[in-house]
Amino acid sequence: MFLVSLFSPNHSFIIHLFIDVDIDVDVIHICTGAGLSGFYCTNFARHVTITDGNDVVVRLLNKNLASNEVKTGSCSVKKLLWGQRQYIEECFKDETVIPNVIIGADIILWPTYTKTLLITLKYLLLLCDDVWKGIAYVSYIERAHTTTSLLHSIATEFGLEINDVDVHTFLPDPMPLDLSTLEKRLLVIRLKDPSNVDKNWMYDENTDDRSAPC
Repeated sequence: MFLVSLFSPNHSFIIHLFIDVDIDVDVIHICTGAGLSGFYCTNFARHVTITDGNDVVVRLLNKNLASNEVKTGSCSVKKLLWGQRQYIEECFKDETVIPNVIIGADIILWPTYTKTLLITLKYLLLLCDDVWKGIAYVSYIERAHTTTSLLHSIATEFGLEINDVDVHTFLPDPMPLDLSTLEKRLLVIRLKDPSNVDKNWMYDENTDDRSAPC
């Protein structure tokens, strides 16, 4: 097992991912921002796809990629908008490696985009060559209980399983003095029943024609 421990004081969150590095790990980092988590994953993953939906951010990510000591071919930067299958397919149309691990940090913020996030996660999980191995790790700060309830409700509707990880199992010891554990969450998200999924599942986008900028 490989432990990824990343701390961002700007957003006061920690990501800890337990990934079995004995298997081929291909990672996609969604709504990346500066790309810290994704770039770190290049230390052990076979390939990392770093994505964001903002053109300026994508341009800066490419600069970060060029200026970091990342093994050639182990990382790519892509633009990815949430919520519609065409964006995921466009993102991976030229890729030979499809991610089986999805990561996101502090990306559950607005109830408006909770559904588009989960649509995107489901599309990515279905995209895996082996749907049994597809997994998403999402860390966030719970700012409103109603958003968390909405998240779980939509996940159930979409056939996704969400498990909360106890923060005390992944926060560092000793704790940074300026870090509070209050309302910090790590979610592990999978397809609820990989043996009974439609790989061609398509959300009826006409009922909710909204794509998110991340």
